[in-house]
Amino acid sequence: MFGRLTRHLRQIGLIGPGYSKDIGEIMRLCCRMMMDEFKGNVAYTHSDEMTILMFPHKMGRPGNSFQWPHNGRIQKWVSIGSSMVTALFNRQLSQLAEARGITLPTDIVAHFDCRVGLFDSEKEALSLLLWRAYDCSVNCVQDACHHQGAPLEVVRSDFAKKLLWLKEAKLLPLDPHQAYGSMFVKGEGTFKVNVSDTNQTVIVKRKAGAVGA
Repeated sequence: MFGRLTRHLRQIGLIGPGYSKDIGEIMRLCCRMMMDEFKGNVAYTHSDEMTILMFPHKMGRPGNSFQWPHNGRIQKWVSIGSSMVTALFNRQLSQLAEARGITLPTDIVAHFDCRVGLFDSEKEALSLLLWRAYDCSVNCVQDACHHQGAPLEVVRSDFAKKLLWLKEAKLLPLDPHQAYGSMFVKGEGTFKVNVSDTNQTVIVKRKAGAVGA
């Protein structure tokens, strides 16, 4: 029901017509939080969807069994994942409304659900990201036409006609996150860390998420 939520946000003046960079940035923030919480290797988000891939890694003990976040308890993943994104999204939404001097009605609340899937191979899992990216490429044009006031015959037309209408309306190019979504990949970064015992600042290398649109 994300379309209904954004419609209500437009009605109270929190976001403008068409694509909202603010909502897009909130989704990117939620995606990175999920990736950090579940030790994800790759994450992708567009619109109100996000996908986190967690590659199993072996523990350094006899048997080399796979180690999963929250001991691999699926119900924990589902409940924690959906509750964390719901909480962070609504908190960010509330802060956005406060910064703009808008009172956010109590009945405007985002709700997210969560699903878990298991794949037999890395290739099979990565195909899910490719499908999400394809879904983004189709839906971004559809949404842009729908929310920018395109005639109904354009909204119901094929992909090429939608693009042509957007071009003639001078609405291209679309925002990068709207057009392509955002992908996060775990890597290594250099950070400054304060050592409390010695009150010294040292440079360390730690795993972090990098983004590419």
